[in-house]
Amino acid sequence: MKHFITFSLLNFMLGFSFARADSLSSEIPSQLSHSEQAIWKIYSFEKDESEAHRVKGYGTGFFIGPNRFITNFHIIFSISSQLGENINIMLVQEDMLSVLTIRKVIAVSALYDLALLETEQHVTDYLDIREEAPESSEDLFLIAYPGIDLKRIKKTGGIYYGDKQHYIFPVNHSVLDGASGAPVLDKQGKVVGVVSSSTDRVLNVIKANYLMEFITGSIGVRCYNFNYVDELIRSVGTRVCVKKGIERLEEEAKKGLALAQYQLAMIYHDGKDMNKALLWMQQAAQQGYVLAQYQLAMIHYTDKSIDQDMNKAFHWIQKAAQQGYAPAQYQLALKYYNGKGVDQNLDEAFHWTEKAAQQGYVSAQYNLAVIYYTGEIVEKNTNKAFLWFQQAAQQGHAPAQFRLALMYHNGKEVDKDLSQALYWFEKASEQGHVDAKEQLDLILKGQILNSELSGNLFP
Repeated sequence: MKHFITFSLLNFMLGFSFARADSLSSEIPSQLSHSEQAIWKIYSFEKDESEAHRVKGYGTGFFIGPNRFITNFHIIFSISSQLGENINIMLVQEDMLSVLTIRKVIAVSALYDLALLETEQHVTDYLDIREEAPESSEDLFLIAYPGIDLKRIKKTGGIYYGDKQHYIFPVNHSVLDGASGAPVLDKQGKVVGVVSSSTDRVLNVIKANYLMEFITGSIGVRCYNFNYVDELIRSVGTRVCVKKGIERLEEEAKKGLALAQYQLAMIYHDGKDMNKALLWMQQAAQQGYVLAQYQLAMIHYTDKSIDQDMNKAFHWIQKAAQQGYAPAQYQLALKYYNGKGVDQNLDEAFHWTEKAAQQGYVSAQYNLAVIYYTGEIVEKNTNKAFLWFQQAAQQGHAPAQFRLALMYHNGKEVDKDLSQALYWFEKASEQGHVDAKEQLDLILKGQILNSELSGNLFP
């Protein structure tokens, strides 16, 4: 779900650009380069009369054995609704020259959003699974195919929320939908979790111990009885397996399992059945399931296909924020600032912005820097503004990188440092920040920067 909400008075710039893969590669340990060979893009395509391929859907996955491939259930669910005689599932890598075909679906778990596939061909590179939980401060890495190119993304900050089945933590730039199904790796290249979904710069990750239980058959639905001998049988078998996975999920949801209710709501949401989506999301939210509380709030705030209710939206975003969920804390701060669904309260806006920023939520870090720089909510403090701009910049936030570069260049709030100014202008420019590119061009041409920018931070 994408949402764009701004502070009207400060006019916070919340647009994100996607960092190029090569600009992030220096942050990824060299020993992980071997792990990349085990990570593939999964996609479905339709062959037309001219034998040309038309992509129908895609995601990411990875090998755990010579012909055993892990991805998300929701990817297979989406693909299975389209499968027919002319539609196939394939795996490709970055060069688009390495291609593998799927022989069958071995098992699915709609509850944990996992699918285990078998490929026709065998590979030599696959990943080991680490069941031990990572430390909050431990470096973790996502390697995924959100598009054609491989993206290498680093975890920043701590693991600021997690339920029994999931980790939730920030990463250093926005993640596209196609990253679903990607592995989260430690420095040794072992899998500590599988990406199920992402919001802004936040990953929702299935824990590796549940992945291991799924692989060994302790959880999920097994599909061994389907013998795939041709493309048509393959697609029918996939649909039957997926249907059994949904039926199992519905059984768990009706028993009152909050995770099942949430997953079922998301499936209905993706299928545009908003009445059923809201029904199950509400039930999960009422049980205190924080992801359901957050999603329910955002649906009421942003989904124009329903009768939006700002009071309900505020109620659920507040519930999720009080549980420590940083994206909800950030959104709650925005609502208090703008008076959306609640009376404007600048003290509360500052409180919840600070809460989210302290957990590493980059948008909140940037907004907190703005608050301190302008002095419009709390007393102006350029030292604190600099520190929060710096933290957001280090997470890859282009507007923060630009502001930090200006501060280093102007030398008013911090000691003048042209090398640091140039470095951060370059970082922001790499992400497509227009003002940063213009200022960088002026520097490289030996011209003087536009001094007006120093007093006009928030265009």
